Order: sequence, then structure tokens, then C-alpha cells
Amino acid sequence: KSAATCLKLLTLAQLDRAAYCLIAIRLVTGRMHQIRLHTCHIGHPTVSDGKYAGVATCAEDLVWCPRNFLHRHRLSFFAASGAAARSAEIRAARIFKGDRYTCTE
Repeated sequence: KSAATCLKLLTLAQLDRAAYCLIAIRLVTGRMHQIRLHTCHIGHPTVSDGKYAGVATCAEDLVWCPRNFLHRHRLSFFAASGAAARSAEIRAARIFKGDRYTCTE
């Protein structure tokens, strides 16, 4: 089945020699593993993704991030009955902190 994902670059970061980006994602469709598969397809798998990232990449990520680095900020959905959209938001934690990170916006 086809799937569509919209990506927006929010910031770039560097940890040691590795470069990372923080992105906002809007799913047009909702398929299993869609975010992880689409970010891997464009050459930027999610951090510590043991399924879609390469073995060496995942091993390097696990040194500083013990789990898949995929976090939800807002979740919205439409009811099958056609009722109004429901939405829930959480405060995003400060993600890049400490003197090991170099962030640019």
C-alpha cells in the first residue's frame, strides 16, 4: 500500500563526528513503521533504530541514546464516524542539551 509523509527540518545538531537533525513529521497516511521506513528511505534513519538503521549506525547511536529516538509532540485523529478531530499535545522535553552537542537553527 502507498504511504505519504511530510517532513520539516527544525534544527541540526552534531555529536562528536556524527550529524543529526530534528524534524517535524506529518503523516498523511497511517501505516505501520511509516515514519521509521520513510526516514530510512531518504538516508536518515531514526536514532537507535535497530530495525531500519545499519548495524554500525545503530551501535554508535546506542552509546548515547538507549532507545529508538522517536517522540510524539501532538497526536490528532478523525473518528471513523466523521466526528470532529480529536487532538492531544504534550510539552516537548529539551532534547539537545549539554556541552557535547552543537546545535544550529
